[in-house]
This record gives sequence, C-alpha cells and structure tokens, in this order.
Amino acid sequence: MDLTTVLNISGITAITQIYEKFLSIFPAPLHWVVSLIVLVSLVVAFITLIRFHWLFLLLLIILIPLAFPVLKSIFSGLYDFFFYLVHQVAAGMPKKLP
Repeated sequence: MDLTTVLNISGITAITQIYEKFLSIFPAPLHWVVSLIVLVSLVVAFITLIRFHWLFLLLLIILIPLAFPVLKSIFSGLYDFFFYLVHQVAAGMPKKLP
C-alpha cells in the first residue's frame, strides 16, 4: 500500500500538512534530522504517559467501553503518523558511501 493511500485512509492528512509546513521552516537536508527528533520525542512522550498514568489509562479502558473507538482512532492516527515520520527519516538520511 502506498504511503499517500495510507494517509488518505487514516484521516491524518491535516496533521501531515501541518507537519510539512513545519518542515518547510528548515533546509531540505535537515528534514530527516527534524523528523528523527520529532519521532524520538513522540516515543518518549508515549512511554512517559504510560509510565506515570497507567492506572488512569487502565481505568479508562475498563470503565468506559465507549472509549474504545476513540482510543482506537487516536492510536491508529499516531501509528500512521509514526510510520510517516519513519518514512521521512529514511527518505532523507544520507546514503552510505560504498
């Protein structure tokens, strides 16, 4: 499946457009570095969220069954954006010399 198809299906097109505007601030050779920093920041934020608020998240999942579609939508969007960032990093990294 093509990356643009995934972005259109998942509904995170607005987020990626805002991210592209943010990237346009930096020179093109640095886009992969900025994407890597954003990617690492998202992973650290997610780990911190789980570490300090795991009880709240557990109660939310157990006590509010209506939260499942919302959580699925949120994590699906984050999952798609994560792989979009990975693609940005991979596309912009300098190639190794043979």
